[in-house]
Amino acid sequence: MFDAEFIEQNPQAIEAFIRGNLQALEFLSSNRSEALEIAAKPLGLTASELDEQLKSIKLPNLAENVEMLSDPNSDLYLLKPMADLTQFLQAQGQLEQAPSLDGLLEPKFVKAIAS
Repeated sequence: MFDAEFIEQNPQAIEAFIRGNLQALEFLSSNRSEALEIAAKPLGLTASELDEQLKSIKLPNLAENVEMLSDPNSDLYLLKPMADLTQFLQAQGQLEQAPSLDGLLEPKFVKAIAS
């Protein structure tokens, strides 16, 4: 979502972005009707349309974010499907060499918020 240079130069912005997303999830959970009204408008949807669309989406909380970004033993770990995709693309002849996924995920911001 953010490139390494932006992250390095703007760590406060990254932390604020993550905190803002987590606060929005909390607001959605505690004030669903109001949150749907607020979020639906710029999307050109009604609150009920957005509510219906959100039913099929899992919005991860802070603990799940930490797990997704930092626990290679978790089924939620984001690098697992990325690695599977690169293997598939290689097998299909779409990639000559799999790109390195090292350093792609940076869990330090969610870990800092969680602690």
